[in-house]
Amino acid sequence: MQKIFLIRIVPLLIMKALKKRIVLKRNPQNFLLDLLFSLLIGEFIRPDFSRKYPATLHINIDKVFRGRNIGRKLIECYLIFLKEKNVTGVHFGVTSESAKEFFIKLGFNMLFEKKRSYLKYYLGKHITYYIFGILLK
Repeated sequence: MQKIFLIRIVPLLIMKALKKRIVLKRNPQNFLLDLLFSLLIGEFIRPDFSRKYPATLHINIDKVFRGRNIGRKLIECYLIFLKEKNVTGVHFGVTSESAKEFFIKLGFNMLFEKKRSYLKYYLGKHITYYIFGILLK
């Protein structure tokens, strides 16, 4: 997953940002310096949970549809699917505090937590990156 992200997704995001001239808006030098600093101090280093939790999860529910149990139902279906395929576990990362609480309510365990500072210029604060997982067997 990390290899695909670095080889396929990151270059597309960079090209999209260049095309939309995002780097010319909101003082990109501050963001780039913060990003470089985050890289240098190891903020992006995270444990590999793929052996014990081989499946990954990514879900986005539009704000308009949140609170209607759509996310919970989708995740329950996904977990049933994984169990039927004899997958031992699933893991994923979030930076949202509301997502953190949502997944805790669904019975997921927090496997990892780390502060990240690279978005402080835009958000005015550090964010925390959480990795959650659940064993299915």
